[in-house]
Amino acid sequence: MQQLEGGILRRALDRFGSVNEVSKRLGINRSTIFRKLKESEETAIKTGEHTN
Repeated sequence: MQQLEGGILRRALDRFGSVNEVSKRLGINRSTIFRKLKESEETAIKTGEHTN
């Protein structure tokens, strides 16, 4: 689930360009976005699905 959320947030960042804009459009606190992206990355590393 963490990787799915992280992927969605990364796509939103690509589309909208900034954490502030993603936060406004998705109604998610900025700190939550950063936390979920970090958790997603950590999960990917642990499961061997990490790509640079």
